[in-house]
Amino acid sequence: MYFVELTDDADDDLLQLDRQVAQQVINRLNWLGENAESIHHQALTGRWRGYHRLRVGDCSPLYTLDREHQRVVVELVGHRSEVYRSN
Repeated sequence: MYFVELTDDADDDLLQLDRQVAQQVINRLNWLGENAESIHHQALTGRWRGYHRLRVGDCSPLYTLDREHQRVVVELVGHRSEVYRSN
C-alpha cells in the first residue's frame, strides 16, 4: 500500500472543486494508493514527463510515484481540459 500525499497546490485544487466531485477524487486517490503496485499508470510525455494521470470523471489528478518510499505524490488536480496547461 502506498501513502497518498497531496502538495499544497493539489490541496488547494481540491478545495476549489464541488464537494461531491472532490470526494470522488479523494476516493479514487485512496484506491490508487491501495493498488499502486498492481495497476498500469498512465505516463505523460513532453513537459509532464515523469508524471502520471488518473481520470476521475472530468478531473485529472497528476501525480508522481516514489516507489522507494511507497508514496503517490499528487501535484495538481483539475478539469482534464485545463490541468495540462497549469504550471
